[in-house]
This record gives sequence, structure tokens and C-alpha cells, in this order.
Amino acid sequence: MAFSTRFAQGKTLSRDTVTIMLPSELTADQFSAYPPQAKRLVTAHLNLLKNLPPIFTPLLLREIKAYDWKFPAEQKEVDVQLAYLRSLSGDQLQQSMAGFARIQLPTELTNSDWINAPELFSQRLSASLWATNQIDSFRAASIRYVNQYQATAPPEPLPVRRLTIVVLGEGVQETSYPLFGKLREHGVYYTNVDTDGGLTKLLDAVQARHRAHPIQFAHWYVDGGSGLKVNDAGLTCVSYASLAPLRLAVLNKLRAIGQAVKGPERLQESLTSMQPEQFGLTAGPTQLPWIIFSSAYLPRVRGHSFTAQLSCSGLHTNC
Repeated sequence: MAFSTRFAQGKTLSRDTVTIMLPSELTADQFSAYPPQAKRLVTAHLNLLKNLPPIFTPLLLREIKAYDWKFPAEQKEVDVQLAYLRSLSGDQLQQSMAGFARIQLPTELTNSDWINAPELFSQRLSASLWATNQIDSFRAASIRYVNQYQATAPPEPLPVRRLTIVVLGEGVQETSYPLFGKLREHGVYYTNVDTDGGLTKLLDAVQARHRAHPIQFAHWYVDGGSGLKVNDAGLTCVSYASLAPLRLAVLNKLRAIGQAVKGPERLQESLTSMQPEQFGLTAGPTQLPWIIFSSAYLPRVRGHSFTAQLSCSGLHTNC
């Protein structure tokens, strides 16, 4: 069962467009540029991808392509979607995708290289949906789909309640500013506190939580400065200073793009296409700085995650 489209085969229109490729025509060798885990996912789910609507396959490919760079919880989100879609019969899949299949795509989207650049497809899709008054239809289809697949895998209960510790005011000896004025009524405010070695004691408490609940990426130390040296491999540590080399490389890339590209739309598309490989990085847990950096900064210029990307277009109105 494959979804039909109203668009016939087209010709190459420009340097970033290709002959129209329908999902039903996908082959495994077309994903040779994908990172290793993403490539394996595509190969394992190729038949599924071939049977999805032309609008939906590129959006799902965007998440699959970035799979190697996602946190485990984000990877699980993709896995849950794929497992849900694979569990459906042909008729059930068609019914689940019916709202997406009714969306009409312009030729510039169907002609685009959505296999290798699904990020650009999703960005252009958002503008198209608004321009063609199809945004409400897409939003309704997105909400329905997200509710369906999330219902198949309810969130697991946390083994322990979340704990957030905020430390601020380094170098400040005295202040009359009323800190936490709005929060005091919800907790306890201590005024007679011995701060000697305070940060070390707090880190010891976080490390103790990790030893009691050794879950990957569940325990963090984030520092806005240089950061303290922490001898605990299970504690995920990141600081502003540690991101400096990557931040400078991205900044230089942005400056080069700004000089080479004219117009805000082309600039936005260039930013959307940025990949970690352009900065000498390779996918894997050793590249945590890129994951942190891309999570914190790049979403502002690149778009959103899939439940969001279901899209800039509907589930979230901040686009």
C-alpha cells in the first residue's frame, strides 16, 4: 500500500532540486550519506518509509538522520514512533496517515532533495502550510498522530523525584537584592548558612544520587563559567568554557555563510543545513559538546524536534 500523489515526474529545477522522488521509490543506497545508526534505521524500516505519505516521510527522515546525535530519551522517542507505525496493518496505517495524505504539496517541495536535506523540507513546509491555508489541517493530523503513538508507550515512572540545584552569585560578597521573593512562600528560606565548601558539598550530593541511580544522562553538572573538576564518569559535566572551541567554529561558519549568502531566507536555509560533520565531529557519545550545543543554541535557527516539527506548523505556535 503506497500513498498516491497528484504530482507527476518533474525535471531538475535548480541546484538544490532533483527529479521528483516519491517515498514508494526509495532504495537503501540513497541514504549512504546518513550517519551509521541512522542508516541502519532506514534500512530496517525502508518498507515502512516507502508506504508513508509524501509529506510525512521527509519529516520522519529528519529525526532519523539526526538519530546518532540524539540523547537516549530522544532516540527512544524515534524508536517508539517507528514501532507504532510498523505495528499497524495496511488499512490502519492509511487511516492514521489520512490527514497528512490530504495535504497538497507545492512542486518546489516535492522537487527538493528531501532525502539528503529533510531539514530544508521541514522549514519550507511550514511556510507553505501557512501560505496555502493548510496549517489547521496539518495541526489536526499532527495532534492525532502524536496522541496515537504516545499512547502505545506511556512514560516510565521516575525512580526518584527530580532535583534541581541552582548556585549563583559567585564573587558577590553582599547584596540587598531580595532573592527568590516569589518562591519563598512555596519553600523554606534559610538566612544563616555556612557557605564554606558549599559547591563541593552540593556536587557530592549529586554524585551520591548518581551512585544510587546510575542512569546515563540523568545527572548533570552545568556551569556557566569554567567548571570544577569532577572525578565521576557517571556525572554529565558541561561548562560554557568547554564549549568555547565549538562555539568559535560555529561563529566563524555563521560569518562565512553571512558573507556568501544574500537574503534572510537563503541564510536561514544555510543555517538549517549545518551538520556536526562540518566541524570535524563524528557521531557518538564522545561528542557530547555538539549535542549540548545543538540542543541549546541551534534550535533557535534550525527549527524543532519532530513532535514539535509536526512541525513548526502546528503543535507549537512559537513558529
